[in-house]
Amino acid sequence: MPNHILVDGPLPESILGLFDEGDILYQITDLQDEDERWGVIEGYFTYGHPATDGNLMDRMPCLRVISNFGVGVDHIDTEAAKKRGIPVGNTPHLLDGATAD
Repeated sequence: MPNHILVDGPLPESILGLFDEGDILYQITDLQDEDERWGVIEGYFTYGHPATDGNLMDRMPCLRVISNFGVGVDHIDTEAAKKRGIPVGNTPHLLDGATAD
């Protein structure tokens, strides 16, 4: 069964290769407010760090996880996610070795 995943913009091939072959990806810019596809989205993968608030989460009643490709989650309303039982993931310490002292 495919996963229905919302993405916030075009993704590089190196990132697309991380998804399962059968996954269905939806571009956030392709969905209108009344679009029925909001109702099947189970995951939200943020790459460009757009604001992600409770109103956006409420559009996706099946949302089970938000995953941020990056270090911080300051663009994600983590309290709103917590209230909805939605875990938020990111990649902490990813850039530690690349950061100059």
